[in-house]
Amino acid sequence: MNLERLLQHFDRIAEAPDAIPRLRQFILDLAVRGKLVEQDPKDKSALSQLALNDQARKETAQKDRRKVDELMVLCDQLEAQLTTTESDSRRLLEAALNEALNGCIQVTR
Repeated sequence: MNLERLLQHFDRIAEAPDAIPRLRQFILDLAVRGKLVEQDPKDKSALSQLALNDQARKETAQKDRRKVDELMVLCDQLEAQLTTTESDSRRLLEAALNEALNGCIQVTR
């Protein structure tokens, strides 16, 4: 069925019990075959467009991967810095506690 025949017989077709699902399928079929609108001859083929889309997706994925890698390096650096800071803080706290406890022990003797 083509579009002209559909329009000619629309009233009769619309009364069929499964008219809406069939009409939807017909419209999808027309769309897939490029029959709903005039095609621009300058447009690229679907295959070449898919190839371009695939290439763009791969490039985006590579950029995203580089960003993730950079963020992981930053996380590693921050973790190392926090570990060093925690270690320094722990040593300082231990020294302060040791000094305080030694002072208490000496006073109580």
